[in-house]
Amino acid sequence: MQVNQRPSTSFIREPKICMPEKFDGDRTKFRGFLQQVKLYIRMQPDRYPDEASKVGFIGTLLYGQALSWFTPILEKDMVVLHDYEGFLRELIATFGDADTSRVAETKLRKLRQGNRPASTYASEFRQLIRDLTWHEDYFISQFRWGLRDDVKDLLLTMPEVKTLNEYINQAIQCDNRLFERKQEKQVEGRPRQWKPFQPIPRDESMPEPMPIDVTRFQPLTPQEKQRRGGNKLCLYCGNPGHIAVNCPNKRTNSKVEATLVEQGNEEVVKETIELDHDIRKGLIITSTPVETCLAPVKLIMSKKTLSLIALVDSGASSCFIDEGLVKKHGIPVLRKNRPVVAEVVDGRPLASGNITMETIPLRVHLGDHDSHICFNVISSPVNMVIIGMPWLKKHNPEINWENNKIIPRDIQKNPTYVGAKAFIHAVRKEPTYMIYAIPAQEPKKDDPVELPNQYKGFEDVFEKKNAGILQEHRPYDCVIELQEGAQPPFGPIYKLSSEELTELRKNIDENLAKGFIKHSKSRAGAPILFVKKKDGTLRMCVDYRGLNKVTIKNRYPLPLISELLERLGKAKFFTKIDLRGAYNLVRSKEGDE
Repeated sequence: MQVNQRPSTSFIREPKICMPEKFDGDRTKFRGFLQQVKLYIRMQPDRYPDEASKVGFIGTLLYGQALSWFTPILEKDMVVLHDYEGFLRELIATFGDADTSRVAETKLRKLRQGNRPASTYASEFRQLIRDLTWHEDYFISQFRWGLRDDVKDLLLTMPEVKTLNEYINQAIQCDNRLFERKQEKQVEGRPRQWKPFQPIPRDESMPEPMPIDVTRFQPLTPQEKQRRGGNKLCLYCGNPGHIAVNCPNKRTNSKVEATLVEQGNEEVVKETIELDHDIRKGLIITSTPVETCLAPVKLIMSKKTLSLIALVDSGASSCFIDEGLVKKHGIPVLRKNRPVVAEVVDGRPLASGNITMETIPLRVHLGDHDSHICFNVISSPVNMVIIGMPWLKKHNPEINWENNKIIPRDIQKNPTYVGAKAFIHAVRKEPTYMIYAIPAQEPKKDDPVELPNQYKGFEDVFEKKNAGILQEHRPYDCVIELQEGAQPPFGPIYKLSSEELTELRKNIDENLAKGFIKHSKSRAGAPILFVKKKDGTLRMCVDYRGLNKVTIKNRYPLPLISELLERLGKAKFFTKIDLRGAYNLVRSKEGDE
């Protein structure tokens, strides 16, 4: 018995690769599209076994202008649909660059590093030279030509190389060195630097403070804090039955006079700081009592707000914050230009060591008032925030020592004119507003017009009552002389809106009452129209252009403008006057009205 076994064939699964992006006819993207398509078809031979399937697959990736080109080929069932290589040639001829070398050469000649890193410039340079067949020396020369001048100068100090890759690596190294040096200069030029807070260890050469119950007032270790917290002991003195805020052993009414000493280059600058709160964890020193109170305070930062109880201390001549609080909440700090040593009156340093850090200006909300304070960073776990005399002197608040309430005196509300939208926006932030209406006083109608002394003789010109009086006939009345045989024209009627008709009736009634106009007996007429003035009112205009065409012009010569300018050339001040009802100040000659 024979068993025929089928020959075993090894099955290799084709790799999964991403579908090429569709092509819309953009020539700048054609080269990448073509290579993606070729790679996709090459990696999927079983899926596209014949010429037609390959061409059909490419056709499904075309849209826009490219699809418009492909549609006639598909509709006519052209031979190229069954010729993969022929279809690619047609595609390249339509959307590809006819001369890739020339295009690459043009781009390479224009390529410059500019303000970019040398690595970015080199990457673009390598892409362009793939289409060129230049000698490597020419490539090196062109790459050097496009580099920035400072990189070229530094390359002169480097050993000479022969290959393009070595030269590009040297240029990138030089550019990186220049960038690092630039960063160093920027850091060196800053008077202060942003740095994460790091407690500065106490200088061992500094004198130790007076050993008065020193063990009790040294900073607590984490283990000691945990032990006291677990056993419900006071964090200040370590005794049971009370907490640190109410500790009877805490000296909050003692005054410690300290001096800030800036040391460096044997130059000592002293600034007196008075602290009734013992920032040395309660070091007992004879002092005079000063006033203190505890008040709620908010430290408002960009990403968080801390609500704390601050010690408002009239004996402290600076504002302080605990270094543990700063470290826990990531409060930004600045390093002082010089370390500052805090000393007591007799020259002994504080146990917390040098003051080397201060916070950035923090927004502090205290007593319904916002202000910005730079805190000195010290070790003060009992009273984590201390508001001293700088803030108290600046704001001079009213302090209710019994209720621990603070009301700053500098909250002065100056009246401001705001619109309804701005007012509504402000009301959403504040709870109460007092609104007072100030009525505007209308000027009295009989108030005389105040004129400068030099114009007092022409006061009647400015009076409104004279503008409503028709002038008498005078020798210089306006004469209307018609050309021989001419007749006054008959003008059209212009369309008027209801508003304009109302204004027209008002003008007619007013001028009839004043005697400026009268009912016409002429068969001819001129149309009227209205022009809107800047203040929104309407000005009536009479279209006399037809009449002007048939009148005899006054040909009297006018002064030359150049001569007038010459006469006025040395003048510094010019006056003008806008006469009331100027149109009616000159009458038409009797008979021409």
